[in-house]
Amino acid sequence: MSHAENLQKFKEHIDTSDDAIELEAQHWRGDGVYVRTMTVPAGFGFIGKTHDTNHVFVVVSGKISITDEYGENTIYHAPYVMESLKGTQRTIAALEDSILLNAHGADESLDNEEIENILTHMPIIALSTGDPLERIT
Repeated sequence: MSHAENLQKFKEHIDTSDDAIELEAQHWRGDGVYVRTMTVPAGFGFIGKTHDTNHVFVVVSGKISITDEYGENTIYHAPYVMESLKGTQRTIAALEDSILLNAHGADESLDNEEIENILTHMPIIALSTGDPLERIT
């Protein structure tokens, strides 16, 4: 399934789905660094936030499937580290319970919500991906 089809599928089901969950992020701060981690249960997928800066993306634990904006699908096993370019958006499905991490440079004077508003768009809502053989990606 292409990225556009994945986005459409999520947008159609986000408000009506009984199996949607909100993924809660944990926030970490260092000198000029903002890090967000998120645990994604196996069998759930989501539309990743669109980030306005280049940043580091890490699969800390687990196994995920990512479909990028070009419809390319790749499986990533932890540990895996990559640079994520600004403006990219992906659909992500957790094939195993997974922990994901984003690291950004950030203004130390801002709180977590202000940083999130500057760095990203769109809340993270996860939907069950159903049968492992019929994943969203």
